[in-house]
Amino acid sequence: CSSDLTLLPDFKPPLHAAWTWMKLVRPLYRTGFSVIILDMPGVGGSSMNADFAISQEQWMEYDWNIVERTISDLHVARTHIIALGRSCGTALKMAKFLSVNETSMVATEQIWLQPEISVEDIFHHEVGDAPPGHGGAEWEEHKHARLLELTEQAIRKMRLLVLHNPDRALAGEQATIAHLNEVTTCERFFLEARITAISRADISPLRAHTVLPGMCLMIAKSLCELVADFLAGGDE
Repeated sequence: CSSDLTLLPDFKPPLHAAWTWMKLVRPLYRTGFSVIILDMPGVGGSSMNADFAISQEQWMEYDWNIVERTISDLHVARTHIIALGRSCGTALKMAKFLSVNETSMVATEQIWLQPEISVEDIFHHEVGDAPPGHGGAEWEEHKHARLLELTEQAIRKMRLLVLHNPDRALAGEQATIAHLNEVTTCERFFLEARITAISRADISPLRAHTVLPGMCLMIAKSLCELVADFLAGGDE
């Protein structure tokens, strides 16, 4: 079981900086994890090609590679991933491009919190565009089935825990949960994945500091324990 853990904040404000996870770091550290938190380019003094004001659009296509290279530069051989919001798409890309198995950089256990994933963008190359004159219901049905299959292939080797608050979910998050529900309940797929509903009592955003502009997540002790227990389950 890996003792390294990488936390990815959301890619949209206000939970888009490393401060997002400050309330979770100590509980995880006390249970034996080495915790890595990333600020993506343009956030929190992080730059790309010496550009501190770089826009998200300039690196979004390579987000998974940025995370991979950062982890490699830290000489971390294997890490669990906890992702929030749109960065769950980054975690899915890492599973797609790097694979997940007993020896891969990406450890088997992953936790996705309030995921907002554009599976159509991630798998556009594999699915392609509708043939000319064939963009109707038949094509949409084919695309839907193909996206389910591709998602299953990417997360097949994971032990995945998805946490979401249905009362606070935006449209993109609702669509993602519907997609993941369909993937994880499909009789053709055999996945070790669990989708668990949480509430504001379990996790909620708050101001990180009276002076600093960042927000962080306040996480209930019971949820911290659930996260630690899940990750400590190892690659069994």
